Amino acid sequence: MQYQTGTVTVTNGSAAVVGSGTNWASDSDPVMAGDSFTVIGDNATYQVASVQDDTHLSLTTNYTSRATASGLLYYITRDFTTLGIPVLKRGDVDVPNVIGRMATVVDTLIQAKSTVTRGTWNPQLAFGGNYVGMTHGATPPVGNWTQVGNLVFFNCIITLSAKGSSTGAATILNLPSPSGPLGGLAWIGWWSNMATSPNYACFVGANSNVIVLGKQGTGFWVTLYDADFNNNSNLEVFGFYFTL
Repeated sequence: MQYQTGTVTVTNGSAAVVGSGTNWASDSDPVMAGDSFTVIGDNATYQVASVQDDTHLSLTTNYTSRATASGLLYYITRDFTTLGIPVLKRGDVDVPNVIGRMATVVDTLIQAKSTVTRGTWNPQLAFGGNYVGMTHGATPPVGNWTQVGNLVFFNCIITLSAKGSSTGAATILNLPSPSGPLGGLAWIGWWSNMATSPNYACFVGANSNVIVLGKQGTGFWVTLYDADFNNNSNLEVFGFYFTL
């Protein structure tokens, strides 16, 4: 689970981080070299080089994401797979960025693979599995996919002109192939005219060709429903899933 206790002071151009109300060294699961450090709101993630004590740590590179500031919320990711992929757990924050980092690591790991196939697919937004009366803007729903081995990366863009009369949980149908037992992860990377606040996180269930749309609540994940959309909502979804 991420370490999120206290706040931090960062100095632009310095690798030193100072904590307030932190217990980095004495926590039951202490922060260690190799963990990743992120200030909430930053696009960049840094790696911890060393931990001096409960309130002082150093990064492997100088911090440059924003001007010198204090009292900042942050998180330190301490859980990774053996391949270095960040592991999300209940209560973790900044889910879309963490998923983005996961995809980046996976992409790096498969660059050496030689078998790559690509294509397009026809995404269909649905509420409760249906889309009665739903219409789209000038651009019809469009999706692209790339498969490397048993890993499929996908994206799609959906623009609504009317969300229709169907109700229920929000999903996107018609992924180009069904997932395997591991399923997959997705996130809404861009949106406009949605009826709810952002921080969206989604998933592909096991043995399914459906994306389940959701968002991070207060310490938990919740499903998106038809009420979360307006007649003119737009969204772009990115993700990946395993076919085996």
